[in-house]
Amino acid sequence: IGLGIPAEPLFRSRSLALLLMAGGATKAQQWIELQTGVTEDLYGVYCIDTNTVFVCGQNGVILKTEDGGNSWQEKYRQSGYHWYKIKFVDSNVGFSFGRDNNYKGKLLKTIDGGETWMDMGCPFNAYNYLSPSSCDLFLVDTDTLYVASDQLMKSTDGGNSFSQLEIEWLNSTQDLYFEGNVGYIVLGMAGDFQGTHVAKTTDYGSSWEEFLSFDSEEEGIEKVLFHDKDHVSIFGGFGYDENELSYEYNEIRTNDGFATYEWLQTENLPLGLWPVITGISFSDLQHGIIVYLSEGIQGFYPTGIITYQTQDGGNTWMELDALICSGNVSYAGISSYESVYYLTSRNGGVYKLVKTYEGVAERKNSVFAFPNPASETIHIEGIEASEVNVYNALGQVVKRVLGTNEIDLSGLVEGVYLVRITDKEEVSVTKRITVIR
Repeated sequence: IGLGIPAEPLFRSRSLALLLMAGGATKAQQWIELQTGVTEDLYGVYCIDTNTVFVCGQNGVILKTEDGGNSWQEKYRQSGYHWYKIKFVDSNVGFSFGRDNNYKGKLLKTIDGGETWMDMGCPFNAYNYLSPSSCDLFLVDTDTLYVASDQLMKSTDGGNSFSQLEIEWLNSTQDLYFEGNVGYIVLGMAGDFQGTHVAKTTDYGSSWEEFLSFDSEEEGIEKVLFHDKDHVSIFGGFGYDENELSYEYNEIRTNDGFATYEWLQTENLPLGLWPVITGISFSDLQHGIIVYLSEGIQGFYPTGIITYQTQDGGNTWMELDALICSGNVSYAGISSYESVYYLTSRNGGVYKLVKTYEGVAERKNSVFAFPNPASETIHIEGIEASEVNVYNALGQVVKRVLGTNEIDLSGLVEGVYLVRITDKEEVSVTKRITVIR
């Protein structure tokens, strides 16, 4: 599912989803922004443990932190390359996968914990159009790994050589997973209005059987969560009603490897294919985060990130504070270790989820900004503001005030804004307001 301008029915449904996201959802934890020291967009992220984390992105950059994000070391950089995925088998052996400026796939390998990286060449037999959301890398052990885009390649010698596994309808890959002889691939199919499809292997990838298919532009798969080979959740927009211009389900879940599965409308998550999902990470079967790209208020393209947290295995979700970015966001990756989460973004952005605040959910639900719409002034109740930042549709701060709950809007043009209120304990609440003239 791409980020292009959608057809009119999808635009209506995603606008509804944004309205649902903007109000009412319970909020819990909050993210803190880490200073990486780079300005490149970052895509891939992998946690070795709670403090040791790798990220990768534009201009061939690979960064490592060993102190939980307080400081970062640049371990690799190569102009003309972009790394989309980074994963490790253990603390020493890892791979990073991406492309050069000609969209030719490239693979790097480290055997010393990221201190040095070896160029393993291109794993594919041909040039491939690669993007962060149309390729994947899965490591089984130090010798066995799979790399996929519009070809599925397998190595059994640590990436020194690859053989192609045949999948007749493969056009691009969203997600890969392997466990023993069982594997899954989530893929796109060529043709007008590309659909998304899920196939399964029980013989290490030698043969595949497609068992879920969505061919229309109105519904399809966005991201898949693999707990193991039996417990899988597929997120997207399903059961589209052309008369109502709405969706019935946002998750397909199985606990037996798709021998049986159920269609769910999961509480608090948006219904439909917009906002776009770019990542899911669970620290255990009960606790996880799902990542959406939020729509620019005055356009079609995302300018921020919205995440949801679950503490009951995905049955219910709580919306976290929005992360507002300066400019368009094309992708956000996420990785976790023992309930600590790291999230990548544009312009060198990395965020960390570090703490649960007691009673934050109740406090945030009691915060109000009124009147809304407003023309001259808004008043904030339910929180003692130490700092208030007002953001426009591009994610730019257009007003900042300190130590007051009354915000003068007289200098702002008509439109929709996000207002982030932070108290003295550094708990933040984001509210959406409309300025009228």
